[in-house]
Amino acid sequence: MDGAGQAGHTLAIQGLQPRYAFVEGQPVSLEIDGQHYFDFVAENVIAGADGKASIRLTQMLRKPPPAGSVLHVAKPMIEGFIMGNPVSWEIALERNFGLGFEIRESR
Repeated sequence: MDGAGQAGHTLAIQGLQPRYAFVEGQPVSLEIDGQHYFDFVAENVIAGADGKASIRLTQMLRKPPPAGSVLHVAKPMIEGFIMGNPVSWEIALERNFGLGFEIRESR
């Protein structure tokens, strides 16, 4: 993170590879105090030559990240609980398996 006290949909980040391109719909997770908050990038953004960027997220930040919090881009993570029917399976005629479930984010 590039500064503490951030709120809303926009997240200022630093330490990126210069000219890194975020793509709309790209999953990311923000790690705050050991907890991961999963979200998606709302619009395309390219980091500057200084490795800084401001990205817009699809959801508002659930908790203000302290300066230096980690944004997981290559391997985003989600923490939560499987809700309802924990697992539903579907076998297609082509013998492909479909797996569906809903995760409620832990807070």
